[in-house]
Amino acid sequence: MSAVAYGRRSRDSVERSVSRLRRFSRNLRDGVLDKIDRIEGSIKRYLDEDISRVVRDVNKRRKRGYRDDVIMFLESREEIADCQPRMRRWALANRRLGALFRQQRLDGWGAAPEFLDFEPGERDPYYVATRNGVVEKDEESGIFYSEYSYGDCEVDGDVLTADEQLDVIATHDIIDDLLDQGIDPTSPLGELL
Repeated sequence: MSAVAYGRRSRDSVERSVSRLRRFSRNLRDGVLDKIDRIEGSIKRYLDEDISRVVRDVNKRRKRGYRDDVIMFLESREEIADCQPRMRRWALANRRLGALFRQQRLDGWGAAPEFLDFEPGERDPYYVATRNGVVEKDEESGIFYSEYSYGDCEVDGDVLTADEQLDVIATHDIIDDLLDQGIDPTSPLGELL
């Protein structure tokens, strides 16, 4: 159509147009690739373990108001009674608390016994992940030992980091202390067992 309206283009004109088009497409492709590289770098920085740890530490310092649903150390009865759903399941990995929860002898955050997603006598995957690699003492022989199973730190999509594992274990110690005192750690009112 343009040949009819404007006449035939010269070979030089066509070659210049093709050259400009190639430079444009190369620049466009390089620009898109550069943007993709920058996005990938941002994602890697966001997922960096050091940054994740800082974000987690900041979240753990929030004692009042909204808290993210993360695995963290709960240092008091009030924090345990007010914890988010994700941490509730890790708290119930404490065998004593889990047994009382099943017997419905706790407030249990108002949850039904089916909240524990394994049957009595079965291996609780949350407990296994919590104790995976932890040094234990055999009461009979007095020998210290540790068992680690690759993959046992992953439960329902959560991969328990070493910091989180220590947080859960420390929370279990607080829970055991409260149970020894006859206090329901899951009750917002601090009711006795």
